[in-house]
Amino acid sequence: MHTRHLARLGLGMLSGACALALVMAPAGAQADDIDYFCEDVVVTTPQSQRPIARQSAIAIQSSPVGTWVEVKRSTSATIIQTCLYYISPNANSDGSVQVTVKTVLQNNNYNGAIFWTTTKTIYDNGTQCAFIGEDWNSKAYHNESISAEATFAVRGGGRHRITSIETGFRGSSETSAGWDFTIDIPYTISSSCEQGGSISPAGNTLVGVGASQGYNVSANDGWRIRDIEVDGTSVGARSNYTFTNVSGNHTIRAKFQKVWKVKFVDGITGETLFEQVVDEGSGATAPEVPGHNGWHFSGWDGDFSHVGSDLTITATYEPTISVRVPSLIPCRILADGSVAAPSGYAIENLSVVPVRAQSITTSGMPADASYTLRDGDTVVHEWSGADKNGSDLRIGSSASKELALSVSNVTGAGEWRALAEAAAASGNAQELCTITYTFEAAS
Repeated sequence: MHTRHLARLGLGMLSGACALALVMAPAGAQADDIDYFCEDVVVTTPQSQRPIARQSAIAIQSSPVGTWVEVKRSTSATIIQTCLYYISPNANSDGSVQVTVKTVLQNNNYNGAIFWTTTKTIYDNGTQCAFIGEDWNSKAYHNESISAEATFAVRGGGRHRITSIETGFRGSSETSAGWDFTIDIPYTISSSCEQGGSISPAGNTLVGVGASQGYNVSANDGWRIRDIEVDGTSVGARSNYTFTNVSGNHTIRAKFQKVWKVKFVDGITGETLFEQVVDEGSGATAPEVPGHNGWHFSGWDGDFSHVGSDLTITATYEPTISVRVPSLIPCRILADGSVAAPSGYAIENLSVVPVRAQSITTSGMPADASYTLRDGDTVVHEWSGADKNGSDLRIGSSASKELALSVSNVTGAGEWRALAEAAAASGNAQELCTITYTFEAAS
């Protein structure tokens, strides 16, 4: 610190024919330091100034915000000077804080006017941040006041020393009537988020030294919280975070992930089997499928390996085709060579869906024999040297259908005769032929 303070303030006062110039004293100067002359009133700087006392090592508390705070007041016989500052309660978009400094001069018990006739250069921690010029149009009479102020942005929370250098008035000696004080700016916590959700409070928030500040994070519908970064470091996916015992500026950023809903449905009952939220581009995990009598699971009806939209995936089932056909039809050969087939020859569909005979084939039939299979009056199959398909044979779900079988007479001396005689001689049944049915679900 130089022995002469570099803060100066000049004021002009006019009263009748006597012109007076007043230079205010520094905060450390008392009213006794003012000397009166006919032409001028000059406040001189003490030959030696006390060094600025170091602040004791106590916990720094943030200065008040959102209200004017008086720094110092100097009083003489003619003027009361008050210096104040104001800290904005809200941070700027870039995280800085607006600070306004103001000097108010009151014309106290004097018949003339006072004018603002000085310039003031303002510094934040030694760096120029604002300037106030002289204004001769600003004047005050008895019991009136004039003021000048400057607003500047302070960057970074913590302690800031605000000083000023002032020009002298009409060449008078340097004085130390300007500002020299410290303010403790609250720290700034800057919050932001990516697409897909919100964080509250948003933007820049001022937080006092040693205080706490909480944040809530919410994902929009169709999104999830992917991560929270505090000062660039991940703290995991969480819906809230609290800064405690704040002692510096911080950042917090919320990140979100687009997700889709995948629902798996039972294709038989329509019941929802499982619902899953899947990150965009990822695959869903299918659940186990329930079993249903008469049906077997054949797969899912859609692709869910790379999900890019909400999906409903249905389990596809196919009916289990089960048809019971009599294993043996006992036919009797009569004396006249005719063949009597029994009535009540029925095929039973055990499936849960209607079926149709996709094919009916015969094997082992004597070349000189033939037969005809009827569904009522409709021929569904016959054999006479080769298989001949007739109309469809259809059976309803869980139903039976009785069929009529007619076999040709035994004649001549061919294979059919030999087979009939062998059966008569042995008294044992002989296999005439095998009829094979292939059934499928009826469309």
